[in-house]
Amino acid sequence: MDDRLDNGVRRRMDNLGDGWAAQHRETMRDAYMQDIDCIFGASFFGANTGERLFEEYVPDNRKNIGQSIRRFAVVAMFDRKKTEAAAFSEIGSVVLSRAFYLWQCRILSQIQPRPVRFFYVIGENEPPWIMKELSTETAEVIGDTITLGRTDWNAIWKAIGLQEERRILREWLEKETA
Repeated sequence: MDDRLDNGVRRRMDNLGDGWAAQHRETMRDAYMQDIDCIFGASFFGANTGERLFEEYVPDNRKNIGQSIRRFAVVAMFDRKKTEAAAFSEIGSVVLSRAFYLWQCRILSQIQPRPVRFFYVIGENEPPWIMKELSTETAEVIGDTITLGRTDWNAIWKAIGLQEERRILREWLEKETA
């Protein structure tokens, strides 16, 4: 079995995971993403919230490939929710997790030249999904609502500035590790 998709991205070997993340994997190239919430959910909120919080990141240059000590920059954090009501709930644990994620974005933003952006991705395991960006300083919705289906996400990432953020962060990392 080929371990790469048609776009060259490594195939998820267990065929499991979130539908939005799978579509990101199939559609995007050179947009690395990691699910980061399983440990947070178990540690902070007493639940396995795995495969619902993702960070899109940029690794340092290829000369460090295979090394455990590397530099990274984070482009954006995405929190997956089934409904808008769930995303914007004022229930204590939801507010706590939102505050924690926005705090992480602010902390990471201090060590890189561009701020980490935060998005709620709302929908079931199949498209369409809607994305709403939150200010990491105020937690208010900013920008336009974005609808994602099985289309060219690169065009959408370009339109909302994530491709440019990734380019700027990659250039910065290359200078830092030269």
